[in-house]
Amino acid sequence: PADTASHLSNKPRNARERRKPGKPVRRIKQRQHRQHTERRAANYFADAHRCIHHAGFALSRRTSVRQEIDRHRRDELAERIAAKHRRTRHRNRQRSEQRDELKKYLEEKGITDVTRVTRTVLNSYVLYLEKEGRATTTISRMLASIKAFFHYEFREGVIKKDPAELLKAPKIEKKAPVILSVDEVNRLLAQPEGKTPKEIRDKAMLELLYATGIRVSELIGLELQDVNLAVGFLTCRDGEKERGIPFGKKVNQYLRAYLEKARPELLKGNESTWLFTNC
Repeated sequence: PADTASHLSNKPRNARERRKPGKPVRRIKQRQHRQHTERRAANYFADAHRCIHHAGFALSRRTSVRQEIDRHRRDELAERIAAKHRRTRHRNRQRSEQRDELKKYLEEKGITDVTRVTRTVLNSYVLYLEKEGRATTTISRMLASIKAFFHYEFREGVIKKDPAELLKAPKIEKKAPVILSVDEVNRLLAQPEGKTPKEIRDKAMLELLYATGIRVSELIGLELQDVNLAVGFLTCRDGEKERGIPFGKKVNQYLRAYLEKARPELLKGNESTWLFTNC
């Protein structure tokens, strides 16, 4: 009865006394809910994409602009899903190769049963990889694959103790980034000095890169609508996110020279929405 009374006294009497789940728990639930929603949306759009594909992408005269936009979005989403699956297959193949390499090492040591693998054996394997000259990043990836494997074996009851639970990966050294000096930057920007369309284009690209600090992938992905020469403003898009970046008068002059003189000659009468085009 005393235990029962203490148990009842500790029980929350109303909703206010109930403890909310901690931040890690809430984050896990939010992530699971988000992943579930993304999977459902991906399956829906993938099915829609297959239906459109089998229909031969035939659009009737009554097709609205909204339907056309949705079609392009489904195509883009389907391409992203396919790329994600390709990365997953590549990652799984890498992990399989890493486990095969561990299996070969264990067989050389006379260990053919997973229950005989100990933490000492795995530590010796890490030392073996370091002697082989493997990079610390490579060893860390291999250890992550090994930990996942033994955690699965332990969870399924194949082994009674996880030998890789306390296994530590080697410390990855953070190298300082190599940067250019002021003189090297000036010499780089002074490289395209000619008046040919290609040199005018390269000059505008280098000056825009240096002035805004955008990535090369973002530079080549710019479109004409992303540049506002009247204001001196650049809209840079990265997936669904976009940010505005101002640039000065000097870059504005190089961009105007490229758009007025070099770009028409590079296109040779063709049309393109991209800001920087090839010869």
